[in-house]
Amino acid sequence: MMVWEVEIELLSDLHTAGERKGSVIDVLRRDGKVYLPGSHIKGVVRTEAERIWFGKNGKRICWVTGEPNGTEREPAGIKPCEDRLGCPVCELFGVPEQEKWDERYLDPALRFTDFVLLRDKGVSERTHVMILRDKGSKREGALFSERTIPRGSVFRGVILMIRDLDEGGERLLEGALHSAADYGFGGGRSRGLGWVRVRIDKDSSIGRMKEVLS
Repeated sequence: MMVWEVEIELLSDLHTAGERKGSVIDVLRRDGKVYLPGSHIKGVVRTEAERIWFGKNGKRICWVTGEPNGTEREPAGIKPCEDRLGCPVCELFGVPEQEKWDERYLDPALRFTDFVLLRDKGVSERTHVMILRDKGSKREGALFSERTIPRGSVFRGVILMIRDLDEGGERLLEGALHSAADYGFGGGRSRGLGWVRVRIDKDSSIGRMKEVLS
C-alpha cells in the first residue's frame, strides 16, 4: 500500500471559523491537538482534480463537489458520472452513495487522514466592520469576527492508496494537491488569508504514518 505524507504550511493566516459558511474550514481538537478534518482536505483536492480534468478535456463528466450554478443558500445537487469507471477523478475519490444500495456508489482509491497541527501557535480572533463598496461606508450591524490560525503553522497528514494508482492517477492527485495550495484554503482569500504551501513525501510508509499521527 502506497502512503504519501503531506505537509500544509500556512504562508498567511488561515480563516478557520466565523459567521460565514462554505469554504471556511472548521479547526477541531482531539486529545488536545488541533487538526484539519481529512474529509475537508479531500473535498478541496477533489474540486481541483475536477477542475484540472475539465481544463484538459473541455467537458465535465462529474459534479460530485457540486454544480457551478449552485449557491450557498441553494446548493446544486451531486451529479455522478454516468460511466463512473471511465472517470479518473471518480476512480481516485469515489462516488458517494446517494441512497441505500445506490449502484452508482464507488469506493475511493484514496483515504485522507486528519491533518494534525505540528506546532500550536494558538488561534487568533479578529474583529472587522463590513464596508459598502459602492458608498465607502460601513453597513449597519456589519461588525463580525473571525478566527485564524497564524502563518508559519504546519499541518501534517497522510494519504493512503487503497488501490494501486497508475501514472496518470498519481499525476492527477499530485497536480490537484498543488492546485489546491495555489487556490488557497478557508475563507477570506480575497483579503490574503489562506495561502499555503504543500510538500509531498511519496516514499512514506505505514510505520511512518503511525508516527506522523501520534
